[in-house]
Amino acid sequence: MKILVVDDSAIQRKMMVRVLNMNGFDHVIEAADGMAAVKILDEETSLLITDWQMPKMDGLHLVQFVRNIPNFSHMPILMATTEGEREEVLSALNAGVNDYLIKPFTQESFLTKVKMLLEVSGA
Repeated sequence: MKILVVDDSAIQRKMMVRVLNMNGFDHVIEAADGMAAVKILDEETSLLITDWQMPKMDGLHLVQFVRNIPNFSHMPILMATTEGEREEVLSALNAGVNDYLIKPFTQESFLTKVKMLLEVSGA
């Protein structure tokens, strides 16, 4: 199972990767923006975790791009972002995000969302 973590903050990416690795997810890859994520996204990707505000291609556009690819139409996507207004959450959900996590978040809440998304998807 491969998890792709996309965030322009290296610190935030490393924290998520560390938490995932410490909890048995050993195939975690990183990207600093949506454009980089598109280049490394492949059939083995089981979960996409993305920030919203990033250079080159933001998280919302990444989600829209991914959802337009038939092979990834059902891949679970978690948006982990500081954008917490109702309109942003609704925009993300309408774009195809499966769940939403507002930063800052606890390791426990992050892991709960990841495990739930993977379980529901059957990954």
